[in-house]
Amino acid sequence: MTEETFDRLQAASADFAFTSLAYADYLDLKEHSVLEESDALILLYGYNKESKLWEYHWAANDSAVLLDCIKPKTDTIVSFVPADWIDAFRERGFSFYARWQDYFISDINAVDTIEGGTLLTDAECADAAAITQACRYQSRGFSVQTEAWVRSWLNNENDDTENNAIFIDKDEDRIVGIVCTATYAHDHPKGAVVWIREAAVDPKYQGRGIGRKLIKQALNYGKRHGATRAFLAADECNTGAIALYKSIGFCEGEDEPQNDLIFIAEQNG
Repeated sequence: MTEETFDRLQAASADFAFTSLAYADYLDLKEHSVLEESDALILLYGYNKESKLWEYHWAANDSAVLLDCIKPKTDTIVSFVPADWIDAFRERGFSFYARWQDYFISDINAVDTIEGGTLLTDAECADAAAITQACRYQSRGFSVQTEAWVRSWLNNENDDTENNAIFIDKDEDRIVGIVCTATYAHDHPKGAVVWIREAAVDPKYQGRGIGRKLIKQALNYGKRHGATRAFLAADECNTGAIALYKSIGFCEGEDEPQNDLIFIAEQNG
């Protein structure tokens, strides 16, 4: 799929009542195929290298129209499913993959942060990716990252963010924890936002406060780059992480959670 095609489809998706394309990025979907493009449905299909699963991206007004065109033959994700459509998806063999809730800090200056910290270098991208891979099965919906993804984050290849960085913690020369961060919405009247993403600590080093330290360093980094607010997303079942985020100062957002459903082929014959 060309970038021109992606931009056209993403713009067209805004005319539908529901879509998963609003926050999609071309770099993530450039190898996806366009299965349908009509006034009733936009449907893309491809392999997600982060989750290592096939996925549909879509825009539709009616669940029946979407489900009639979805025919998964292997483990497949459909993201941003409206709450009212979940029962219809379950009838077709789908179950929850993740249910992402947004969390915010409305004023970073009102919470404790930590100055300084160690930033990941380009030469360490493979080691950082390995930390996410070590945490793969610890939380439903957690996507491991590849070395290429880590490097693309450092290189600011997402046009929607600025000041991309990855904070790390080391035991001697070995990376044992990471937090990816960036800022966005610098023109917003309420001020820019620092995004906390991909917080991961080697399971052997969890429970030592490493994640808390890295998040607080990332928040301070955001402040130094003009951010006044903070954002992250967490799966509702990841209660330990959510308790950590709330203790730092994050509060649950008011919007409906993002419902990501999965079709597991083995369970559906």
